[in-house]
Amino acid sequence: MPRITNTVFLIGDAERTFDWITTPKYWLEWYPSVLNVSGAIERPMKLGDKIFERARIGNIVGENEWTVTEWERPRHVELTMPTTRLGDMRIVYDFVPKDGGTTFTRTLDFDTSGFPKQIAEQIEHQLQLDSNIAIERIQAMVEQLNSGSQRGD
Repeated sequence: MPRITNTVFLIGDAERTFDWITTPKYWLEWYPSVLNVSGAIERPMKLGDKIFERARIGNIVGENEWTVTEWERPRHVELTMPTTRLGDMRIVYDFVPKDGGTTFTRTLDFDTSGFPKQIAEQIEHQLQLDSNIAIERIQAMVEQLNSGSQRGD
């Protein structure tokens, strides 16, 4: 089962960072393949929340439901999405407060075994690219968010 892991250090308040990253309406701003989200999206996720997502990976557009299956503010969130075209998907967000910021790790597990090898490789490549872009956007947005709070904005 493929796994994509990205880690970045984010400067600023750990709880504010956790709340921003785990508020699903912001996925549209930082994750390139997300086309739409609905459900519990206006606040930070909580255990049991359902988030409906419409996303595009390459030429594949899918609509599925994420469920928050683990939640510990401000350190950890796990979302699962069973029985998709990419198998039982799982995203884990881990937050480790440290030295004026947070080490944030995003891990995505999925399954491309149901696809021909060439298509599976394209999907994996696209998901890696999207994850890399997402981490870069998260870093820029969170640091802007937290620098504004330090100025009193």
